Amino acid sequence: MQTKGWKRVMCFTYVQHVKTKSFRVGTAVMAVILALICIAVNILPVIINDDNSGGVFGDEPHEAGIKTVYFLDETDLAFKPAFAELVSEGVEVIEISSDALEQTCMQVAQSEKGEVLIHAWRTDKFDGMTSALSEEENRLKVVVYRPESEATVTADMAQSLADAAKSLYRDCVYLSCGVSEENLEAVKIDIESEQKVFSTEPEKSMAQQVAGAVVPMLMSLLLFCFIISYSQLIAQAIATEKTSRVMELLLTSVRPLAIIVGKVLGMLLVCVTQLAIFGAVGGIAFLGSMPFGFIPQMIMDAASSAGEASAVIGTAVTEAAASPSFGEMVGTVSAEISNVLPGTGIVELLLIFLNFIMGFLFYALLAGLVGASVSRIEDMAQALQPLMLVSMAGFFISYFPAIMTLENDGEANGLLIFARYFPISSPFSLPSAILLGQISLGEAAIATLFLGIMLVLTAMLVAKIYHHIVLYTGNPLKLKQIFGFLKKENR
Repeated sequence: MQTKGWKRVMCFTYVQHVKTKSFRVGTAVMAVILALICIAVNILPVIINDDNSGGVFGDEPHEAGIKTVYFLDETDLAFKPAFAELVSEGVEVIEISSDALEQTCMQVAQSEKGEVLIHAWRTDKFDGMTSALSEEENRLKVVVYRPESEATVTADMAQSLADAAKSLYRDCVYLSCGVSEENLEAVKIDIESEQKVFSTEPEKSMAQQVAGAVVPMLMSLLLFCFIISYSQLIAQAIATEKTSRVMELLLTSVRPLAIIVGKVLGMLLVCVTQLAIFGAVGGIAFLGSMPFGFIPQMIMDAASSAGEASAVIGTAVTEAAASPSFGEMVGTVSAEISNVLPGTGIVELLLIFLNFIMGFLFYALLAGLVGASVSRIEDMAQALQPLMLVSMAGFFISYFPAIMTLENDGEANGLLIFARYFPISSPFSLPSAILLGQISLGEAAIATLFLGIMLVLTAMLVAKIYHHIVLYTGNPLKLKQIFGFLKKENR
């Protein structure tokens, strides 16, 4: 048999590469980076949310050093804002008279103690539910005066205070018009209008839209990086053995085809090992940081929303979710993943893994052929250029059409469909399409079958040529010369 001894070559290649310092250090560094990314995905939303938390006015009064707010109301409204939020945050609110306005303005302008002035007035008289419009427009104005120096009160802080005061005065207008406090929130509801095209397809959530843009890029980029790095390793290993005459010693006990098959499969095991390490480290980091991340808060928010719908049931749900169990958190994550990534079933994941393996083997076999075609290590970079161009073409053919679908509401274009069935690009395009549920299982099986046929044909071609060029020495072979070996018979 021409492949007799491939298992020994595979085991030797795997063990030797895993034992190298470069593999251990590189894998450890990438695993640490991946773990930090997974932890950051959990923790950062909580940190950002804490930074942005606060009352109606946020944390700005404390950061800006606002200590005193002078308040003058000249609106003649039946209700006045109480500024309860400011008082609860430790800010002193002092109401002044109209006579003290000018003096207070001068005091605030020169203040270095965090003092501001809120002045509210209107341009006409207000009477019950109607207002008599005079020559002036019927309006109410709120102005916040801040110090000239922004050392204690910045322009942004004063504007935030003005916006909050505007909202409070709007409530006072509604109350003055006879709206009860119970109906106040209903009156304040915002009404939005927009035009849409009716579609039978459900509208995608923000998470699904982000996944549609990120997943194709990450998955195709991951395979591309593995192909580039491991193809170079395979080609360089075979070329090194060939130029150092080690190949001649190997051929005394192992057939030529067994060497390339063993090395390619050995590198495939190394690749799968590295992926398994990355997946395990990333999963452990994500699960370990999950109790301290945003997921418990998400569960509690969901329980609070349920509590608003039913007071009795809501209280029980909220209390139960006050400290969600690890199983509840895992269930929530699984549900969110299934919603954003529909193709996470066993069959879909097997197809994704099979496409990844076959795509790797396809390019790895070609890399082994490239390594056997050179007689000097110095010629390796030039010999690998066609293979790199082919892999880059497969990457770009799959990536750019996927990005173009974002502008067409996810509708697949002709180039994207071609990329999923074309064997050179399908390893890059098909896994993300399956994961995002953009292609049916039948279509995915047909595309996988095309890739499998291409892999078998490539293996047969490599087996035919490799037997003749593995011991070739001389000038670098051209493609015409390499394919010329197909006419020769293997002995």
